[in-house]
Amino acid sequence: MDEDRIVQAFQVQMENIKKHDIEILAITHRHWLGVKHATQELFEFVIEIEDLNSYEQVVAIGMKILESHVKKIVISGFAAGWNTLCSYLKQQDAKLQITIFWHGNTTHMYEEYSWVRHYEILQLAKDHHIDQLALAKQNMCEVYKKLGISVIHLKNHVKKKEVVDKYQKRWSFNLAYPTSIGIYASGETWAKNAYTQIAAASLFHQAQISLIPANDRMICFANQLGITVVKHTMQLSRKAFQEELAKNMINFYVTFTECAPLLPLESLNQGVICLTGNNHHYFEEHPLRNWLVIEEVDSAPAIYKKAVKALEHRDEILNLYEEWYEDNERQVIESLKQI
Repeated sequence: MDEDRIVQAFQVQMENIKKHDIEILAITHRHWLGVKHATQELFEFVIEIEDLNSYEQVVAIGMKILESHVKKIVISGFAAGWNTLCSYLKQQDAKLQITIFWHGNTTHMYEEYSWVRHYEILQLAKDHHIDQLALAKQNMCEVYKKLGISVIHLKNHVKKKEVVDKYQKRWSFNLAYPTSIGIYASGETWAKNAYTQIAAASLFHQAQISLIPANDRMICFANQLGITVVKHTMQLSRKAFQEELAKNMINFYVTFTECAPLLPLESLNQGVICLTGNNHHYFEEHPLRNWLVIEEVDSAPAIYKKAVKALEHRDEILNLYEEWYEDNERQVIESLKQI
């Protein structure tokens, strides 16, 4: 049965970590890649599960968690059935500290799935079945504090790994020559603003774009605007994706709504400038905001003009990012201490 598969996969993961002294156990969704990667960047011990469809699953997984004698649980992301898991754990062990790390924002209330999950989280808080709500989006904290919920802002972070710099030595920016651009909208909905970013790329001379994810309409639109699409696919492994980020002169992630996206940080970690929308807390009160944040996210010329300026000042921007990265890393460590 599918239920057995989910429980068995969970049990195998628990067996692999039970030998360790675990202060915080994070639980996230196997298939929500952005949420999963954000969780893995912040916590040492991360277990992946899926939507829970029966009380038998909840009990089997809940008992295994309780047997581990862990003192703190972080539920990162919030899927169907996880409200029942939180209630079960709290009813069995009132001293177990449960934090929900919510990566969504108020824009997601348009989506039925997110709306129902939000309702469940508020009910858990009302019933005292969770101890804390951690939010990835800073400006949401004030809203939920007013409801009397214990709220913290938990900052996202991407640890620096080996930088893929083999591509960066091959080019210098010149408007008269082709420009390689990555457009990584992370989805096909209007909120990801893919078409405006494609239009912005078309304003470059001989733009060459890597488009992930890419559907037939996006590729057709790029072709209509005379853009060469050198790479397109729906999904890559994280390692392969980071390699793709490193191949470009500049990457675009100029979306209408976000919380604390990893992609801009992953790109900058690779030494590649990334433009973003004005919908997150990154670079606030820092010079990088003027270089990398687009205020008119639905304006192709605005994106193009800022991209040109950024490419002309690449080294200055990357030096500023090193400064910002170190400061943000310190803030991330402090925010984790609140759990």
